[in-house]
Amino acid sequence: MIRNILTGIVLIIAIVTILLLAFVYFCKPKISMPKRPANVPLTAVWTGGAEGGTWIDCRNIPNQTNLFLCTIYNDYDGEVIDSALFRIDGEQISLEELKSLIRFYDGHKIVLKDNRILKSIKKDKQ
Repeated sequence: MIRNILTGIVLIIAIVTILLLAFVYFCKPKISMPKRPANVPLTAVWTGGAEGGTWIDCRNIPNQTNLFLCTIYNDYDGEVIDSALFRIDGEQISLEELKSLIRFYDGHKIVLKDNRILKSIKKDKQ
């Protein structure tokens, strides 16, 4: 008798767990890249999530290693949020690799998927 009750409880717990996992999996928000605004270059990459994101366009600086000119655009209207020189410390990285690793822009720096950071180089305001 007790064995049947325990089996029933385990079965109920298993069913509830499966239902919860299915709910979490199928009900998570869909994240899709917004339409690229007309003023955002085709070379820009989109980074974002369910609450929005940014388009980031980085270009090499001739004769410089790990120094990039990056322009950050609002993901829906294409407004320029920031445009500056960004530097990454450490081993040399190509522009193509950089673009494939961009995770997000936090308003001051660009964070990569491997947790390296591109720091903005801005002149001090006088």
